[in-house]
Amino acid sequence: MCTLTQDSLHIGDTSNLPQELVDFARRQVINAIMYKGDQRRREERQPMLLQVRAVAVDEANQPLGEPFDLITRDISSNTIGLIYTEPMNANRMVIQFSIAGTDVTLVTETIWSGSLGPFYGCAGRYLDRLDHFPASL
Repeated sequence: MCTLTQDSLHIGDTSNLPQELVDFARRQVINAIMYKGDQRRREERQPMLLQVRAVAVDEANQPLGEPFDLITRDISSNTIGLIYTEPMNANRMVIQFSIAGTDVTLVTETIWSGSLGPFYGCAGRYLDRLDHFPASL
């Protein structure tokens, strides 16, 4: 029997997120791990739960609003899957998260977004890496 642990789910710090969101994201990750059907994706994604700080930005990476928190569902070499509590209409975001003890700040372009059960989800394609987050944390 396979036992899924915190380590096998790659759970980072999620203490600032609503517990309902974290639990939902955990179920999404477990379902993805257990899925045995064909994959349509061109690249392998790593199921991972990490807290992410994000802000919608314009083409010059200037903030269009206040920063907000999300949680990852999966990460690949070119894209990231995110789950969040409120609908949003952001074509570009700067996201910041910590992985393996390193803070990562990336500009992403939204590939898709929509409702995901009681929450919302989107996928972003990485456009650039930044040295800093463009809004005050």
